[in-house]
Amino acid sequence: MTSPDRYELVVPDGWWAVDLGSGRWRQQIAALVDSQWRGIDDAPHLKAEARAELERQASRAAGAGGLQLFLSVGTLAGVPLSASLLVSSVPLDSPAELAALARRRRDEGAQVTDVLLPAGPALRARWRQESEQEDQPATTCLDLHVPVPQHPRALVLQFRTPMEPLADALVEVFDAVATTLRWSSTGSAGEAPDSDDAVTIPRPLLQEG
Repeated sequence: MTSPDRYELVVPDGWWAVDLGSGRWRQQIAALVDSQWRGIDDAPHLKAEARAELERQASRAAGAGGLQLFLSVGTLAGVPLSASLLVSSVPLDSPAELAALARRRRDEGAQVTDVLLPAGPALRARWRQESEQEDQPATTCLDLHVPVPQHPRALVLQFRTPMEPLADALVEVFDAVATTLRWSSTGSAGEAPDSDDAVTIPRPLLQEG
């Protein structure tokens, strides 16, 4: 297999994509906030704070190699499903780096396993991150590092949710999303899995200028 330069991913309905590798992410966040606050005109300061927090989150992610940020805007029985997925591209010179990462994550208390995805072998780590604020819930974290074939990089899928009662069910959703990852090259679209859900457009594995 030749080295791919793009990836494709399927996410559930009700997830909003923000393309961090382009100059459009601020407009995409503004559109998301406008959509979520449509019809709510009596709390402009809260809307502005929500937009500013998302922009800070996106800016940090883009600065750390983030390519796409997906935010759940769906609901279950009227309750918002709070979850996110950050897709990043990071350098990976050798498999030994993933082995060292696995040892560190295990030492930190994470559940670490090697999994085989359709896109290739991956390192999977799940852990629970306590909030620094006493009144905030803990966050369930799931990271998957997927080496890019024939390329010294890895694609990292970082799933997060603060919804502890639904954590196990949402982790199953996260794992299912990871199985939809596919590689492709410029000029040729990869064969995406059959699904009624939204499919992201093929995204470059490196930041766009």
